[in-house]
Amino acid sequence: MLAAYLGASQELEKGNPKYLGGQKDSRPFWYLFLIKTGTWILIFTNFVPISLLVTLELTKVFQAIFIEKDRFMIDEDHRIFTQVQSSNLNEELGQVDYVFSDKTGTLTRNEMVFKRFTAG
Repeated sequence: MLAAYLGASQELEKGNPKYLGGQKDSRPFWYLFLIKTGTWILIFTNFVPISLLVTLELTKVFQAIFIEKDRFMIDEDHRIFTQVQSSNLNEELGQVDYVFSDKTGTLTRNEMVFKRFTAG
């Protein structure tokens, strides 16, 4: 923002550089400031996401490791610890508001009983 402010004020005082025509600009200060701020944002948007994506992916991997190593996340009946199959669902774990279930309890207790099989 400071660079956009300084660039816009310099362009109003001294005009464009000689290689751009060298004439003073007649546009208002706020317009030049917005143009220079937008230019700065467009230039730097290509640099930030690359490192940000790497950081987010590493964070998801470390979260998956912490989930697997958590000694309180265990199936008490079978003594099976949590296994993370995908690290893309970490941020969605805390967003569950409703759990829909049927009367048999297959969704709540995760027990499915084989009743019958018919072929032909």
